[in-house]
Amino acid sequence: MNKILFLISLGLILFLSNQIYSQNYQAFNSGRNSYFEDANHYVKSVRIDSVHFDTDSVLFPMGNIRPNDFPCYSSFGASWLGEKIIVKSNGQNLVFNKNNDTVFIKTNALLNEVWVAFQIPGEMIITAQVSEVDTLSFLGLNDSVKYISFQVYNQGMIPINHMLNTCEIILSKNYGMIKTLNFYHFPDIEVCDFDCQYLKEFYIAGMSNPMAGISNFTSLDIYNFQPGDELHISEGFSAAFSWNHFTRNEIYRYLQRYDYGDSIFYNVELTSAAWDYSEAETTYSFYVDTIIEKYYLNSFLSCLPDEAFSDGWMMSAPMMVTEPHLAKVDNSAYGFVFDGENCWSSLMCDGLLPYKYYYYGLGGPYFSETSVDYGSESRTLLYYQIGSETWGIPLLLSGLNSEVNEPKVAIYPNPANNRITVDIESVESNGSIEIFNIIGVKLINEKLISGQTSVDLNRIPSGVYFYQIKSGNEVLKNGKFVKE
Repeated sequence: MNKILFLISLGLILFLSNQIYSQNYQAFNSGRNSYFEDANHYVKSVRIDSVHFDTDSVLFPMGNIRPNDFPCYSSFGASWLGEKIIVKSNGQNLVFNKNNDTVFIKTNALLNEVWVAFQIPGEMIITAQVSEVDTLSFLGLNDSVKYISFQVYNQGMIPINHMLNTCEIILSKNYGMIKTLNFYHFPDIEVCDFDCQYLKEFYIAGMSNPMAGISNFTSLDIYNFQPGDELHISEGFSAAFSWNHFTRNEIYRYLQRYDYGDSIFYNVELTSAAWDYSEAETTYSFYVDTIIEKYYLNSFLSCLPDEAFSDGWMMSAPMMVTEPHLAKVDNSAYGFVFDGENCWSSLMCDGLLPYKYYYYGLGGPYFSETSVDYGSESRTLLYYQIGSETWGIPLLLSGLNSEVNEPKVAIYPNPANNRITVDIESVESNGSIEIFNIIGVKLINEKLISGQTSVDLNRIPSGVYFYQIKSGNEVLKNGKFVKE
């Protein structure tokens, strides 16, 4: 009798244990906006625009800009998660890649349970497995989570090397995906709708219900200053094929603020020092003045990351980054123009780095642009004091010109192979060259010395890059080069 009771008790324990682990963990939720960032701190958003209820629930996430019939683009293309998500009553969630192939996510799978998540007949089979069940802290929240890993096989079920073998997703019981993939690219589809993208992992960065982590912000949040706040900004311009360039350093001290619903007005004390350099002479100017700044609600900068916006003649979608400061990125120079009835075609801007950054609470735009034909231009945030928080190195400006002997800078060869040489007459002890890829990610930061400095390029692949030469806080030169 005791043995029977023991077996019944053991069975009950196992049953309850399975019930705990097999509860449906949410993959996607129609009641919140979610924000995910990749390893480069670029943010993608998820908003469910509509839901169809039947035996299963079909969720349609916010679309992205995609081509519908070359050269025409649509603002209602498939989301980075795929065109739709089917939530089945049996605990399976179905997502779909660019080719409309199905990826199966079994949200009620048990620990160590394996299932077929994806297959291409005659080519590959991909299994998924709940590799771990644990409690995880994220965005100030705590929840039970399931870790789901993948293994790729050929049609004969022999394991093969594949990038997906190193990827995983994490499901939270109450808050949905904590780590996800851009399923539109699953399992390894490189998509070059406009700029080329590929399969990668994204980590939760924020959500709206409950409010946790980052959230969307408007243009008025970008220019949300209070009396006493300061911004120190450097602007520069270098003409192509010439030593001529221009530098202006400015200090903005916010004195008074006036709110008018969808606009903000400020009285600002502006201190400005400018140097106009040519081969013949250097001209210096300095002034202090009180100006009025006006900021209005900007529909484009208020959109969610990747949400398409159109003003009737041009269509684009703002980007968002979390580093070095939370920012909206205006990429409209890579936007789309209306070519006719229901046809938006891409607007190419060859030779430019057009991304303009608007930092949350720190204004903008800040940018570094280079054109082979027109030269380079930049606007850089050097220092801020916002309330009691400070960052950067403040400018010291006066009516005395302390920078009349500006060093000349040359970079060669261009195109380059394994190295480039920076030739500069003189540079401060903290002089440097910074090299960026075409989306503005800094790849190299090398110290410079007076005379010639050789910079190793073997650490970066072939392509087009942008550079910025600095002496202390001053930007001496911006430019572009090609590594072959």
